[in-house]
Amino acid sequence: MKATQVWNTEESALGYLINLNHHTATYGTIELLCSLLQKHKGSTINQEIDCVVDLGSGPGISSSLIASYTNCKKVIAADSSSAMLQLVPKLMGSISNCEVITQVKNLEKERIDLSNDSADLIISIAVFSYLENLRNVLEEAFRILKPGGYFAFDIWIHTGSLVPHIDRSGNMLSYSHHKDTLTYFVESMGFKLLYSQKDIYQLFLFQKM
Repeated sequence: MKATQVWNTEESALGYLINLNHHTATYGTIELLCSLLQKHKGSTINQEIDCVVDLGSGPGISSSLIASYTNCKKVIAADSSSAMLQLVPKLMGSISNCEVITQVKNLEKERIDLSNDSADLIISIAVFSYLENLRNVLEEAFRILKPGGYFAFDIWIHTGSLVPHIDRSGNMLSYSHHKDTLTYFVESMGFKLLYSQKDIYQLFLFQKM
């Protein structure tokens, strides 16, 4: 059983975008991420982050916030919903000198159309908790990220085995993943953990070594 959220028309995707109740946590997460990047990158952040990849971008809220902060030259937004991706250029339209590329991708199965060691920063906000199997997307993140680049994502965390969250009708809503197992797997790929929260819903920041 898969946890899915489907917006298959631009109208339904736009309805999601204008419902600000969905995005309060996203703004807070991006604000925290930006402060962490500033701490680790210092005053050089605007010169060193040229290419940002947003995995599970939705309409591009996280992409636009990060692009504004880093002054990056390129944003690659990947999402399973083509309707959502149609909104990304519109949301990013006010950001000058930033190329926007969209890709329709199933993050659990498909390869991102980007060469090895290409991205300076990869983000995935409010996405991983809807994926049962994270192996493919984590391996792809490592492949396309430059050495020294940053990888940030948030996710539901617990201390037992994989926990599905199911509504009263039996529909899968999301998954919680074991923090120690997840951290060990990501670090074993060649990432270094720089930051993780202590809440049940946590932001992680890794660096590719």
